[in-house]
Amino acid sequence: MEAIEQVRKQIEPHECELRQNEMLTCYAPIDPILRALGWDTEDPDHVVPEFQTEVGRPDYILCYADLRIRIEAKKFRSIGVNEDEFKRAYIKAVLLWQSKKFAIM
Repeated sequence: MEAIEQVRKQIEPHECELRQNEMLTCYAPIDPILRALGWDTEDPDHVVPEFQTEVGRPDYILCYADLRIRIEAKKFRSIGVNEDEFKRAYIKAVLLWQSKKFAIM
């Protein structure tokens, strides 16, 4: 959880930019958290950005053995404000966990 707190502190001054740019949301908070969890974001055998699937193009596919985990990023804080974004992500995934700040699907 230390990594999440560190990322939170790093992105806090850039909240305005993160609200406008989904790719920056991937780059600034998501990539560092994936790396802290042990995912090599520079190894396409394990982390594949923007991979075309049968149901769309998620922002990341995490590959582990035969498992494929889809990660769909949205602009910073857009899910709580824009219910359509949440519905679109929900339709393509299964909700595993949700808080007021983010959801894991």
